Amino acid sequence: MGNDQGTDLGKAYGAEAKSSALQSPIFRLSLSLSLILLLHRILFRFFARLRSNLLAKDAAPFRRRNPRIARSLTSKLAPAAGASLAGFALGVYPADQLRLTIAIYVATRAAEFAYNALEKEGWFRKKPW
Repeated sequence: MGNDQGTDLGKAYGAEAKSSALQSPIFRLSLSLSLILLLHRILFRFFARLRSNLLAKDAAPFRRRNPRIARSLTSKLAPAAGASLAGFALGVYPADQLRLTIAIYVATRAAEFAYNALEKEGWFRKKPW
């Protein structure tokens, strides 16, 4: 009877069986966010360097052979679009609510950056305020 009471008491205070570190939600959250930052930086640099190399004079034969690929890779948005692939790192953390929260935050920040860029170019000169 003493043993049963001791195990119940341990469960009451949060003592649980140990699980692996890969199953820990805290580890998976930190891994997911770290992967997003790392992949975004790596992919942005890769596509930015690729764009600059494709715009060089010595890449003219490649641009002539592959005009559609060259057009898409040399656009100003190619590095940002390629870096946005880092968002797939959210798949590491399966919590739907957290993914939704991060998606809303990222969309809000993207809208803010788009607004600031358009305002800088003079699209909103006749604002009422």
